Amino acid sequence: MTALTRARDAVERRLLTTVLGLPEGLQRRLAGKPVELDGDTLATDLQLMLRLKKAARLPAVETLPIDKARAATRHEAAQAGGDQPIGELRDLTAAGLPARLYVPTSSAGDATGGGDPLLVFFHGGGFFVGDLETHDAPCRLIAERAGVRVLSVEYHQGPEHPFPAAHDDAERAYHWVVDHARELG
Repeated sequence: MTALTRARDAVERRLLTTVLGLPEGLQRRLAGKPVELDGDTLATDLQLMLRLKKAARLPAVETLPIDKARAATRHEAAQAGGDQPIGELRDLTAAGLPARLYVPTSSAGDATGGGDPLLVFFHGGGFFVGDLETHDAPCRLIAERAGVRVLSVEYHQGPEHPFPAAHDDAERAYHWVVDHARELG
């Protein structure tokens, strides 16, 4: 990563943090008229982020070639995710798949976890763009706020690995978690 790219990323991150830190009423003015569909209203902060993305003339992820869509999704997630604190973070392999264990601060340092609940998390991304990195911030937040361990598991994605590859990976990972519950705390 070049110095120019790092500087641009820092400016983007600062702008996004500043705008999303504005009071709700001001965010609403900047975001525009509420977007409603089937009686549901899009969250103001999300609408504002989408408006900023459009103003920056960034293409919609679904319009990009897969490799560029994956890179754009990782970049956007890193910009919006921030640096959420977490008690402990461990990369491991679950059923042959890359995985990441998030241990909340309340349980960090306790190797057995004292029987903490564990959430097995499978990231979003339409089965083709998400990964452990794109969903790192939400996993950190869930672990800390809910006080549970979170095991985020990567799965094979399309189009390289067509259905039912992701489903089969998720099922194998779940059984692996059941078999390794003690060592996961």
